[in-house]
Amino acid sequence: MLLVDASGSVNKENHEWATARLIAGNFLLKASAELHPALVVFSDHIIDTIDFSRPPSEIVMRLANLKEGRGGTALFDALMYSAKLLRPK
Repeated sequence: MLLVDASGSVNKENHEWATARLIAGNFLLKASAELHPALVVFSDHIIDTIDFSRPPSEIVMRLANLKEGRGGTALFDALMYSAKLLRPK
């Protein structure tokens, strides 16, 4: 599960946003073929989700197209939402 903070605390001005997207993308591209990640992007609410069924390359593309961070940070909400994705149906 990859959680990406897209809130206003991560901004272009001090390059945190570009660095976070680069690190996450590189991790996914260099990971083992057995890795089946999911993505949750959040700020003051859940912005976007990609579930475990999609290939890592789709997550990399989505990360590349994310806008600069804005809004508050709802970390607890993002963690609770992500935990629900880990539960078997």
